[in-house]
Amino acid sequence: MSDQSENVNKKDLLQHIFSLAIPTFGQLIAEPAFVLVDTAIVGHLGKTQLAGLSIGSTVLLTTTGLCLFLAYNTTSQVARLLGAGKNRQGLSVGMDGLWLALVLGVVLTLVLMVFARPLCQSFGASGETLKNAIVYTQTVMPGLPAMLLGIATMIAQWYMGIVLTLPAIFWAAREKARLRPQAHSILKSAGIGGIPLFIRTLALRACMVATVAAAARLGTNTLAAYQVANSCWNFVMNILDAIGIAAQTIVASALGAGLLKRANVITKVCAQVGALSSVIVGIVMIFAGWLCSPLFSPNAEVQLLVSIGMTILGIFLPLSGFMWALDGVLIGAGDHKYLAKSCSITAVVYLLAISAVCVADVALFAGDITKTISLWVALNAVYIGGRALGNSLRVKTDDWMKCANL
Repeated sequence: MSDQSENVNKKDLLQHIFSLAIPTFGQLIAEPAFVLVDTAIVGHLGKTQLAGLSIGSTVLLTTTGLCLFLAYNTTSQVARLLGAGKNRQGLSVGMDGLWLALVLGVVLTLVLMVFARPLCQSFGASGETLKNAIVYTQTVMPGLPAMLLGIATMIAQWYMGIVLTLPAIFWAAREKARLRPQAHSILKSAGIGGIPLFIRTLALRACMVATVAAAARLGTNTLAAYQVANSCWNFVMNILDAIGIAAQTIVASALGAGLLKRANVITKVCAQVGALSSVIVGIVMIFAGWLCSPLFSPNAEVQLLVSIGMTILGIFLPLSGFMWALDGVLIGAGDHKYLAKSCSITAVVYLLAISAVCVADVALFAGDITKTISLWVALNAVYIGGRALGNSLRVKTDDWMKCANL
């Protein structure tokens, strides 16, 4: 391998990162944007409606979140194969991922429609909050007044799916890749790194579910404010995730071509971009929390809690950006088993921490402000901090680059 091929022009690399991150962000924000709009509308219907939305949207986002292993696994496989010059094989793997996504989508839709009540109850919802959560889960928006918006959301989702799928089919056909589904190829595609990634995703979603359950037990005000701040956070986190996916694609391509030194440099640059861009976004998020909270609820108490929560999130956002970029790097390298282990350990520690926070707040009869602060600090310091620590320790070694295989 020539030294020239290993060299990295940082200006070109930054352009490459943002050329991938910007369109990726547009695709990633769709679902969080729907939930954010829902939150702004439902927040003016009342606290119990907003609390119900928090439960219902968590069920839906958990379901879609658990499917992210498929997107991450397919992206890294395709990028490594394309980097190695195996275009036809790479695009065939991409088509396998599309077929598997279609099957999973149909099955999970039926499951959510049938088991909406027990799923929402498992989060600790009851009474009117439970009723609203079930309606949201089954119809996208709580209550009859918003049914047309729910229909519009479904149309938008189908439109987005078609627009994104057709070009992929065209490119695959142009390279004479396999378009027809083959059961063994689909299962093989999902199985290579898919199971560890699913374990990783399951561990992370368990943390988020536990956070919602804790907020539900800390009172309606805390849960309602959590829904608003969390919806804004999910929207913002997709900026970071877009950078992470760009890092995933670029690093995977470099490793597929055998450019290990280049992959190492790319990793450092992506981590810096993730952290620094998050500083700017974090500042905007803090100001938005104090200026825009009335858009989500007419209740002054909920508005204050939203502002406090978004301030904490904005302060910790650079740590999140650093972590997310390295997450993308390790996924792109195929270091899925390490991510499964490190995220599982982080999940165990966080579940113990959030349980302790919840018990302490209830036992000490803490006020809503204290509950909100303790909830968000625990999430960022333990959940985000633990993942950032695990990722940074891993990339200091060369072991993660040895995981890439074709």
